[in-house]
Amino acid sequence: FSEKLIASTVKAELVMTGMPGMKDHPPMKIAFTSAMGKDGKSMTLQLKRALAPGTYKLQWSAAGADTHRMGSEFGFTVK
Repeated sequence: FSEKLIASTVKAELVMTGMPGMKDHPPMKIAFTSAMGKDGKSMTLQLKRALAPGTYKLQWSAAGADTHRMGSEFGFTVK
C-alpha cells in the first residue's frame, strides 16, 4: 500500500470455491496466519500447508492512516 495500514482494521479471508472432479463443491475456509510488514504498508498471509488444486477467492479489507476503508476480492486457480 502507499500509506501505513491501521493493523486492527486489516482483515482477510481465503476460501476454496471449487475442487477438480467435485461438482457443487461447498466453500471451504482456508486457515492461515498473517503478519504486517515492518513498514506497515504490507501484509503477508502464511498458509499452514500448500494449497490443493482448485479455485480460490481471497477477500481483504483495511483502513489507512486517514481511516478510509478499502477492500477488494480476487479469484485464482491452483493447478
